[in-house]
Amino acid sequence: MLIEKFFALAPNPNQVEVNTVLTKLLTQYSAPHRHYHNLIHLECGLQTYFNLHDKIDVTDFFAWAYHDVVYHPLDSNNENKSAKYFLKDSVALGFDIAQKEQWEVADVISNKILETAHTSKSNSFVSDMDLSVLGMDRSKYEHYADLIRQEYVPPLAEEAFILGRIQVLERLLSDEHSPIFWDREFKYKFEDQARINMSVEVAQLQLKKAAISEKV
Repeated sequence: MLIEKFFALAPNPNQVEVNTVLTKLLTQYSAPHRHYHNLIHLECGLQTYFNLHDKIDVTDFFAWAYHDVVYHPLDSNNENKSAKYFLKDSVALGFDIAQKEQWEVADVISNKILETAHTSKSNSFVSDMDLSVLGMDRSKYEHYADLIRQEYVPPLAEEAFILGRIQVLERLLSDEHSPIFWDREFKYKFEDQARINMSVEVAQLQLKKAAISEKV
């Protein structure tokens, strides 16, 4: 679906030029350190979106396609770097530099962080697609959590990962980030299960944290 939509929504009618850009994008998402933030993640997010909505606009699609194009687990600046990567590709994709659309895409990518994820409709869609895995059935959620842990091996020791993961999950569960999903369809489909899944994982991580502390 990603490839089909990429060609269909790119403003540039020259498919050879679009294919060159797409090939680079696919290579980025195929890097070996990407256990979760990879092409499967992109495809699953799109599939989830189209299970709930009939059409996607250009801004939402390209913001989604590029939202993790630059990704390193311990880099807090991934979003801004991904936005800059998109802007470099935007001319070859056919975006008119005199128009605001490419800047809107870049803004959505840059704002795909918890504090600013719902500042616009496009921001909300990309955030909801990104977080939809949280509301999947328990087995899919556990598989996702395992893949996230793999992305932090070896950079983070077990205890450091547990502390960081608990912090992220508790922020998502907090009133400050309520609701988790802002689009009505995403909220109806995923909100309740996401809160159950994350609460269970936090409890499991707290037990692991306690066990590690007892050994010290």
